[in-house]
Amino acid sequence: MAGKYLGLAGIALVLVLAAGFGWWLSRRALYPLRPEVVAYSASYGFYLVAVFLPQQSLFRLLLPLAPLLGDPAIARSKPLRRGLLVGSIALQPVVIVLLWFIGYP
Repeated sequence: MAGKYLGLAGIALVLVLAAGFGWWLSRRALYPLRPEVVAYSASYGFYLVAVFLPQQSLFRLLLPLAPLLGDPAIARSKPLRRGLLVGSIALQPVVIVLLWFIGYP
């Protein structure tokens, strides 16, 4: 779907996001979260990339990845937490336009 709307840049974006997710899961900082949590998150995240298209319930589908937010790098950094919150709120209009006007749910 990313290739349909963004061309080669969309495909590159998906590959970069998948590589970044893999890098994030392989960091030493996630060791306190237990191997089971990291392994489940990895398998579930790559399953979502392989099977699901963006839709209205994307937030609901990403909730099982919430334990990854226990990453100490995120928990210690107030600017990072605020940036994630502001970025999430700022992207809501983009999501609405993409889901309701360009790619109908």
